[in-house]
Amino acid sequence: MSNPIGNWWRSQQFKSALIKGYSRLAMQILQEIQKSGAKFSWLERLFRDKVQVELIPNNIKKKQII
Repeated sequence: MSNPIGNWWRSQQFKSALIKGYSRLAMQILQEIQKSGAKFSWLERLFRDKVQVELIPNNIKKKQII
């Protein structure tokens, strides 16, 4: 069963973390949102995709070094 107020609160905390530039905190909140089973907002999906795109080149560089 979903908790609309809890989902809303986590989304507000996520937006606040992004506005303040706290990417690590935003990532932690995003994981909480995912664990809760709530659907991502467009902003949350955009941030998730941005992080994934940034991680792909880093993984490729690590493989090339090894």
